[in-house]
Amino acid sequence: MANIVSVNISEKKGTVKTTVSEIILNEYRVVGDAHVVDCNRQLSLLAVESVKKWSKKSGSKVSFGVLAENITPEGVQRSEVHILSLLLSIICS
Repeated sequence: MANIVSVNISEKKGTVKTTVSEIILNEYRVVGDAHVVDCNRQLSLLAVESVKKWSKKSGSKVSFGVLAENITPEGVQRSEVHILSLLLSIICS
């Protein structure tokens, strides 16, 4: 079963995303996230397992959001995920 570990936004372009308590999705993007305005990448997911890999490679802790993800899920198999089903499960849980 997948869990959402972190949700992240950046209010200004050129800054790292920071963890927030919640995000709001509209039909186009994550509301309040400066990185997705006029961009074809409206929502970014990166598994916590990938964040841990980057931490190990870099030799220092990589905080959630630093790799520009809006949602940091855990236990998600990329080959089994369809974005709409993931979003519906987040909204409904």
